[in-house]
Amino acid sequence: MNVMKLPLMALLLIVQASCEIAPPDPEARQADAGYDEGLSDVPPPFEPEVDEPPAPEEPTPISAIEGMKPIDLSVLNTGEPVAGGEFNKFFPEQNAPYDIVFKQEKEGFALVSLQQDGEEIAQLSITDLRSNALAAEKFKSAMAHLDGYPLTNSGSKGTVLLVGNRYQVQVRSANDSLDENQRKEWLKKFNLQGLEKLDS
Repeated sequence: MNVMKLPLMALLLIVQASCEIAPPDPEARQADAGYDEGLSDVPPPFEPEVDEPPAPEEPTPISAIEGMKPIDLSVLNTGEPVAGGEFNKFFPEQNAPYDIVFKQEKEGFALVSLQQDGEEIAQLSITDLRSNALAAEKFKSAMAHLDGYPLTNSGSKGTVLLVGNRYQVQVRSANDSLDENQRKEWLKKFNLQGLEKLDS
């Protein structure tokens, strides 16, 4: 090899290395409006649409249920319950083939037995809730009414009304003898309007 050519060859290598163009930075190329490697045809990353969960339904306020009397249990905080004997005149009247048999009277409570052919088919009762204010709490979630009075169930056999924000009127079946609709019919036989005015 010619020794004189070595510096020339080294010079050529240096020139060649200096002329190589470094690949452009991808971000810089994307910033260049004229650059396009087909990226404009590539769809954006898939982002599935997520439905917003429905807002929880607010319970219907008692006063908003059409036809229902508003509930205000503050009347239970003061005063004494009435004597049970005061309730007797508000129970359904005797009407064949049924018998009304008075069973119990005590302060704030009266109970009668509804009988047919000598067999008890239901118990009817009136309670002044001043003697048991906690029992009135169930009426706050009542979603039905009977003649405007808040109506709910008490277990599987009882149907109850709140009268005058104070008196609980109940019909409780004996041995499934009355269904819910029949219990409602018996509730209608009470003198509810008269009871509402008692000790008012």
